[in-house]
Amino acid sequence: MIYAGYNIFDLAEHSTFEETVFLLWNLRLPTKAELEQLKADLRRERPLSDLNSRVQREIVGKIRPMRALEISVIIAGALDPKSSDLSQEQLKKTAALLTARMPTVLANFHRLQAGAGAGAAAG
Repeated sequence: MIYAGYNIFDLAEHSTFEETVFLLWNLRLPTKAELEQLKADLRRERPLSDLNSRVQREIVGKIRPMRALEISVIIAGALDPKSSDLSQEQLKKTAALLTARMPTVLANFHRLQAGAGAGAAAG
């Protein structure tokens, strides 16, 4: 499988997650400065909003993790004042927000679920 001219096995072996993300978004590998900026952007976007945290506490034990992820994406979009801006620059910022936040969503949901007891999520 080839992504933007690079063999996926070469990417898996020699590229970081952030380098691969940048490649998929820009069809080229990043410069050192671009990579550092992307890493900083992803770090900044990791924390959940208060609303997302509250909603997760309310839904844990009632729904499955993938549904929680879907709801969290909807909330992130609803809270984004620039969600109607479809410029390439803004779309990349939105992609960074979602790329950074989704692991946080799942980790938080898992922690909440583990605290609620085994088998807490229902279908």
